[in-house]
Amino acid sequence: MKNFTGNSSQRITSTEPALPVGVVCGWTVFIGILLLLSAMPAFCADSSTFRGNAQHSGVYDAAGVPKLTGVQCAFHTQGQVISSPAVDGALVYVGSTRGNLYAVDRAAGTEKWHFEAKSRIASSPAVSNGQVYFGAYDGSFYSVDASTGKLSWKFQTGGERRFAAQHLHGLQPAYESMPDPWDCYLSSPVVSNGAVYFGSGDGNVYALDAAPRSRYCFPSA
Repeated sequence: MKNFTGNSSQRITSTEPALPVGVVCGWTVFIGILLLLSAMPAFCADSSTFRGNAQHSGVYDAAGVPKLTGVQCAFHTQGQVISSPAVDGALVYVGSTRGNLYAVDRAAGTEKWHFEAKSRIASSPAVSNGQVYFGAYDGSFYSVDASTGKLSWKFQTGGERRFAAQHLHGLQPAYESMPDPWDCYLSSPVVSNGAVYFGSGDGNVYALDAAPRSRYCFPSA
């Protein structure tokens, strides 16, 4: 069930998982291309974190887009766009398997800056207090300045590992252990009360001081 149209008293609600956050504001994501669909800006809600809030509820405080009339502009990342973009003010932030995080002008679809992580980015970024937080496949977690794209800090985890098991998705031979071909997403961070939380393929959940000043690690069972 989803409701993307409504009046000024309604909120946009989606119970479907992992819908591109940009759909709320007329943004949609394809492989390597970020498209801005024509819509009235007054109906657009910022979504600075995955699915709108720390609870990942998919509920947005906006009336919805009453009508989409086509593509306004397109931005090419020269790599796969796997995760959802984050929308904050005049900018849209999105990662690419090219290894860059991009800040794209929300109205014009032009690049304001890009940050070179040099490792594919499949984590939906989170924006808070002028910082953009995201993870990359080199096992690093980054905080960059939202207005300039300059690195604020970098934290190294134990590294990402692709999930592997026998008979994945019914693939044959059943006895052979193989990596999951669809294990392509990274944990999307959540920022709350001055800390940023994310999971890692090294088996840990991390809580970092968003400043940062300290670090906590919760090993998986």
